[in-house]
Amino acid sequence: MKWIKDKKHRKIALIIYIPILIIAQFYLFKLGVIRPMIKGVEIHIVDGDYINDIDKYIVKLDDKLKLSMGDYIKIPNYSKHPNLKFKVLDNRDIISIDGNNMTTLKEGYASIGVMNGSGLLKKATVKVVNPKVEDLELNIDEDLIYVGDSANISSIIEVDYKGFKESPKVNYRSSNEDILEVEGNKIKAVGVGKATLYATSGDKEEEISYRIKARVGSIDIEKDIKIEVNETIKLNPSIETSPEGLKHPRVEYTLVGSKLPISRAIGLNNSDGTITAIRPGEEIVKITCGNKSIMVNIKVVEENISNKAIENLDVSKEIIGDKMIITIVWDYIKGINDYDIYVRNNSLGQGKFEVIKSRHIKEEDRESIVRVESTVEIDISNMDEVDLDLYVVGKNDKGITKPSKIEKIAYTKEQESINDLVGNFDKLNNTVQLTWRNIEKEDIVYRVYIKNNLRGDSDFNLYADEIISSEYTINTIDGEADMDVYIVAIYGNKIIRSNTIKIK
Repeated sequence: MKWIKDKKHRKIALIIYIPILIIAQFYLFKLGVIRPMIKGVEIHIVDGDYINDIDKYIVKLDDKLKLSMGDYIKIPNYSKHPNLKFKVLDNRDIISIDGNNMTTLKEGYASIGVMNGSGLLKKATVKVVNPKVEDLELNIDEDLIYVGDSANISSIIEVDYKGFKESPKVNYRSSNEDILEVEGNKIKAVGVGKATLYATSGDKEEEISYRIKARVGSIDIEKDIKIEVNETIKLNPSIETSPEGLKHPRVEYTLVGSKLPISRAIGLNNSDGTITAIRPGEEIVKITCGNKSIMVNIKVVEENISNKAIENLDVSKEIIGDKMIITIVWDYIKGINDYDIYVRNNSLGQGKFEVIKSRHIKEEDRESIVRVESTVEIDISNMDEVDLDLYVVGKNDKGITKPSKIEKIAYTKEQESINDLVGNFDKLNNTVQLTWRNIEKEDIVYRVYIKNNLRGDSDFNLYADEIISSEYTINTIDGEADMDVYIVAIYGNKIIRSNTIKIK
């Protein structure tokens, strides 16, 4: 103002200049030509999982967080809003910033700042960590025993950084979804068998194993059972599961009451329910299956042989020449060691049954024998048709059993036979040449049976097998021969025998 020498004019210029200056300053701040003063800038994480430490923020790896500059002020307040930005202040690629969003990339320390142009207004330190699970405890609020049981799953996790809002996630899975079904934090038993529940978090894994059984709805069996001394039976309860159709748990059998083994009326196999009557008396057997049990009264009475019967009689026959060989097999009855086989030959007009053979069980065989076998030989040389009835009866010094069912045995002779069996003895070559008329059947084979009288044989022995032609040569020794020979033909399930010839 010195250039205005007149004080009066200087005063007038000052009055004009000051408002202009004030207005110019207002617009310079308003338009952003002049940057305002910034006060109270802070760096806050406002959205995300973090720990606010004394001098730094601790954040998790692979997380995204929202940043805020706080409620800063600008002076003057009418100035244009400053273009403040967040910026990573180092180049270690620990974090990245896009606007107000911060993404963690790898573990380590990083510095971030609030920039006003090239000017740093505020700085903060960030530590990126990857929390490690130190301990994992798996908890189930209910027992899982039977199909249909369910429970809630929870876990207690210990990590090396405990200040985060969210704990590491726990994943639950079943080793067999057909037995244990996992949905979210709930587990349900849906099938019978073994399965394991696994809980995994980080590099920690815990497990609980289960054996799921079917819940038993009912056990059904006769409550009072009478057996005789030496009789053996097997308890066979009917087990219904809930829901139906599942495999029920193992059935267990126990004797009720405290008695010495020598005073027990029965012997019991605890695993399969087999009972053997030892002496007259009464016992109670408890049958347990899963969550159900039932009591069965067993009464043992003196043995009455007349109440027993020959069971599971099987009869088969084989025709060899003029003989019918009948094989009979039936169940052995403990304590009964003698059996009679009765036959009625209807082909010969017999009106009643006659004992054709008896079978005795030797003492050394009585502990191991399960089925009794015997054979009967019938001469059918004078019968074109065979019609027999057969049954078996057991007996001991106390009486006889009920007879077995009657088995009918029928057979009609076929007209074909092995004819014209001839044996020529060649002393010069020490051989016997056998020839016979061939039977025209597919897949027929022949056998040669010899009883060598020079060796003192008492019975016939098989000499040659699988012969497919109708001739065979027998070698002799020292030009001598004294033997009986017959041929057997086999085809399908038939056996035909020739007549016997003597060769000397």
